[in-house]
Amino acid sequence: MDDNSKHYFWKHWKRKSNQEVKYGQSLEKALIWIKEQPFINEVISMYVKASFVNRELNKKSDIDLVLVVKNEETSNLVRVIRDKNKDWLKPVELLPIGIEELINNERFKKPVPGKLQGRPDHFTILLPYHKLVYGKPLNPEKFKIRTERKIYGDLKQAIEDQFIPLYEAGELGFTQLIKQVSHLIYWEERLKGKAFSPTWKEIKKASINNELFQRTFYLRFHPTKNKRVRSKYIIELKEYLK
Repeated sequence: MDDNSKHYFWKHWKRKSNQEVKYGQSLEKALIWIKEQPFINEVISMYVKASFVNRELNKKSDIDLVLVVKNEETSNLVRVIRDKNKDWLKPVELLPIGIEELINNERFKKPVPGKLQGRPDHFTILLPYHKLVYGKPLNPEKFKIRTERKIYGDLKQAIEDQFIPLYEAGELGFTQLIKQVSHLIYWEERLKGKAFSPTWKEIKKASINNELFQRTFYLRFHPTKNKRVRSKYIIELKEYLK
């Protein structure tokens, strides 16, 4: 194992599931491969975030591996090489982002109309909950980050103006929608002064009296294609957003 083996956090987990074992092997293989790529000297750090870190995998989960790179050219190169090797890399999803994007909280390119893309500070504000697997740890104080109230307001508006219409048009999956709702409720609880990791388990504990989240949590772990159930949920969500 190489010098960065200390960052292989999953190796220290106890009672790993079969999926966690397989995903850990896939991640280690991907990290070894990345270090052999022509862009590696332009990579500042790599972090794993979301479901794998939180140990909340489901059958469709990816391993979100964020590559913080020095410039836009490297970001584009990572995407080209990633896309050529996408099937081989699965379930690891390489997500390049430029250090300047984090510093300014602005994407190199404006989002394509109709394509959903979060602001860079979605990554940096939750940095304490991500896991460093390569390179230098980032200092979030060096980056431009919106206030928590602004993040909450922007996400609420996006769910109302983009996510729900896209779902109703058949362009966004129901699972993707309820994931965004969980994020909204997470920031809602943060505004109450609660500091906790953005896991389904922790959000459930923090929002025990929030009926919408309890329903969201149930649907996340008990997926359904029942149109009536989904329709009722959308009605409740729209009412919640008013």
